[in-house]
Amino acid sequence: MFCSVLVYGQFDKLQNYNVKDGLSSSDVYAVMQDSKGYMWFTGDMGVSRFNGYEFKNFSTSEGLVDNTVFGIYEDKKNRIWFTSYSNRICFYKNDTINVLPCNDTLEKMLRYLFVTSVYVDKGDTIWLGTTANFFIKINPGWHARDLKKTMLSNGKYFIKLEENVFLFGGHSPEIPILTGYDRNLHKIVIIDPGVRIDIKDKPHLRFFFIRLKDGNYLASIHKTLIKFNTKGILQKKEEKDVIINLLEDNKGSIFASTYDGAITYTNNELKNGKRIAELANKVITGMWLDKENGLWLNSEGQGIFYAPHRNFLYYTSQNNISESKIACIGTHESKVIVGHLDCSIDILYPDSVKTMVIPKKDSDNSMVARIVSVYDTDGRTIIITLKNVYYLENKKLTLIPELSASGLRKIYKSNDGNLWMLYYGQLRKRDPKKAFKIIDSLALDVRSENIFEDAGGVVWLSTIKGVYTYKNKVLRYLGNDNPLFTLRSSDIKEASDKSIWVATRGGGLLVKNGNKIKQFTEKQGLTGNMCRSLFVDSNIVWVGTNKGLSRITINGQDNYSIDNFYAKNGLLTNEVNTIIKFNKKLWLAHNGGISVFDVSNIKPNKYPPPIYILQTFVNDSLCKVEDLKELKYNKNRLTINYLGISYKDAGHIQYKYKMLGIDSNWVYTNYTTVSYHTIPPGTYHFVVSAKNNDSYWSVLPATVTIRILQPWWKNWIFILFVIIVTCLLIGFLFKHRLSTIKQKERLKAIQQTKLSNAELKALRAQMNPHFIFNAINSVQYFITNNDPVSSQKYLSKFAKLIRYVVDNSKPLAIPLSKELEALNLYLDLEWLRFENKFEYSIDLHENVDVEGVQIPSMLIQPYVENAIWHGLMHKNSKGKIKITISRYENVLFCVIEDNGIGRKRSQEIIKEKNNEFHKSVGLSITHERLEVINQQNDTKLTVNVIDLEDEEGNCIGTRVELNLPFY
Repeated sequence: MFCSVLVYGQFDKLQNYNVKDGLSSSDVYAVMQDSKGYMWFTGDMGVSRFNGYEFKNFSTSEGLVDNTVFGIYEDKKNRIWFTSYSNRICFYKNDTINVLPCNDTLEKMLRYLFVTSVYVDKGDTIWLGTTANFFIKINPGWHARDLKKTMLSNGKYFIKLEENVFLFGGHSPEIPILTGYDRNLHKIVIIDPGVRIDIKDKPHLRFFFIRLKDGNYLASIHKTLIKFNTKGILQKKEEKDVIINLLEDNKGSIFASTYDGAITYTNNELKNGKRIAELANKVITGMWLDKENGLWLNSEGQGIFYAPHRNFLYYTSQNNISESKIACIGTHESKVIVGHLDCSIDILYPDSVKTMVIPKKDSDNSMVARIVSVYDTDGRTIIITLKNVYYLENKKLTLIPELSASGLRKIYKSNDGNLWMLYYGQLRKRDPKKAFKIIDSLALDVRSENIFEDAGGVVWLSTIKGVYTYKNKVLRYLGNDNPLFTLRSSDIKEASDKSIWVATRGGGLLVKNGNKIKQFTEKQGLTGNMCRSLFVDSNIVWVGTNKGLSRITINGQDNYSIDNFYAKNGLLTNEVNTIIKFNKKLWLAHNGGISVFDVSNIKPNKYPPPIYILQTFVNDSLCKVEDLKELKYNKNRLTINYLGISYKDAGHIQYKYKMLGIDSNWVYTNYTTVSYHTIPPGTYHFVVSAKNNDSYWSVLPATVTIRILQPWWKNWIFILFVIIVTCLLIGFLFKHRLSTIKQKERLKAIQQTKLSNAELKALRAQMNPHFIFNAINSVQYFITNNDPVSSQKYLSKFAKLIRYVVDNSKPLAIPLSKELEALNLYLDLEWLRFENKFEYSIDLHENVDVEGVQIPSMLIQPYVENAIWHGLMHKNSKGKIKITISRYENVLFCVIEDNGIGRKRSQEIIKEKNNEFHKSVGLSITHERLEVINQQNDTKLTVNVIDLEDEEGNCIGTRVELNLPFY
């Protein structure tokens, strides 16, 4: 039994967006894609913007002039313009809706008319086409005084404003004339399309105009399409429905939206227009071709329809093929035949589907008539069911009794012209010319799913236990040779290079080329490891899996490339059960329908998806992107919302992002939000890209620069401040410590000075008794010698000297003049004592200020005394003592020189007398005093004693060089 049904050509699987998806209204009047990639839709409930994930709606609450918006247009400055039911105009820019100042005047000027087209030129002049025989210009400023109405000829018009920019409008159904103007309103064409409108159709009169890519024009007036140029009408086509909108795609196909669906015209021809099945009985109000070559169609009451892949044809229950699962697909009399599990067969004609139902007895189980496979041999089609086998000829089914009731599953034509037939549990070879006589037979103890004979006559069997071969009555199990061939196999084919390809359930695809075996799985790029079918086309192997379709190209020995196709690329679904090629097109059987496409016509989507940073949050608070360049140290928890736009993979776009300075590798995700917690101070760059359905990444990634400031205590100014304060504090502490140390040292020095002074006083105290002792000895000498006059004279000088010693015993230093005065007294006393036995002199250098220079007392006297007592006392002749004092910088240089017997002879006399006739106590005390003074003042005052000798080496005296401190 046949049933023939007329069908519409289904050119794409349409996606529908409606109120349930967030659209503001199911009545949509216009559609447009802006320069950023967003889709805009106008309707009777405002405006909706779509990004592939969600709709954002605008109404009068957001600033629209009217909630019923008809037209939409984007100018060169990326402003989105809206025309409304009230004829008021507004535009959207930088998230703000702006209203024209002249709207009140414009509304009154148009009254019951409408704006048909909008253009804003580079000088900001607004051009408005209307549904009357005039257009409106609004000069920059856009106030009421800037409006100008220009009248045109009656009828329809279009104005060429720029090379590909046209303004169109007009009405007057009684006058169908169409006039074209240039920018200066010179007429460039006048045509009469001969369209006459019934008065009852006047409210529904529609006019639309576009320029075609070949330079011709296309207009629709009511139900008529007119293709023309400046020379006249080229084509004219009358449709049964009113045409609302026109569109031309990149290949020259023309789309017309009507009150009853949409019509497509191929090759820029108006003949044989085909209606889109899913749009039947729908009012299609507008169309738009997006940057990915996807087609958008808006409707009244049905929302939006989107056709992402227009190179595919589909057969589903919507164009009247059976809803039952497809069991097999094949060819019949140059047509495609589809077998279903519900016992029906669909034969696909260009404009219709003929359906046949397999007959069965009432007593039969419904499963016995299920279609198992379809086989075309020598122009005759064999239909195999679970129970019976039929010829399909001349729209009739004829039972083949020789093959029926035997469990036949597959047929494959042998190299010798006979037929290999695969049964449940058997393999047979039959001769179709001799009533299917059995030529060869083999019992199988394993369930087999497919059969194939290679060029060498080897029969390959795919079974649930793996792969077998059969030749010369020998069955061989390849699983014994390689464990890969133990995998359940579903299909086997031979490629042009004689390699054998095996589709497995779970193990991907196996390739046997001689003794080499290669495996393709998802890791190698296959769509899925559950392979269901194979089709070999020369050096190309098509593989159907549960996850899509793979195309493997054999480029040479062990050189393969893989391309994949999925539902997002245009397949009806990802499950591909059977593959055939017919009329240069690939036909794929899915569970619920068929995908058809011309392989040579499939072009990848090369449009890189634009990507934007939508919002950024810092510590859960909304933050402007520009403010991210300077964040405080404690504002380091960041969330970034980004969005890529690709409608062919809407809602499922893959992204990759990286925070330079934190992430070392790209992070891949399908989410549009990323968060970073406790970002350390520093400067970072966030980069994110989006990938479209054909794996093309964004050309310009979205980027954000983030700078987290150092904590105030790590800020260089603060650090510098701390360093300075620390240095000052250290300096202060050091100074304080140094001051303390100096104070201690000062106290110590004072104590030491006091101690030294005490020691000096003690030494001076020792000097005084020593000197007094010597002086008294001299007085005693004079008295003993009964020289009262000399004694009296000596005693007077002695008293004066004692007074000097007593007066100068306390001060640390005395003027040099007093020291020299005391020294003179002492020399006089000794001169008297020794009875003028020596003479002396004291020479002062002119640079010595005797009053200004102070020295410790009694430092010179001991050396003079030593010269007298040890140098001159034992000299037989008269002695001499010469004292010379000079100044060199801060040192007083004193030289005491005598012509005595010398130190050597003096020591010999002391030894001869075996006692210290005159022990040099004064010198030792003086040396100790000098050491104390050196320690006290950190000086190096020295005493240098030189023995004077003549040319023969005889001692002629002693020279004492004394470096004295002075103050």
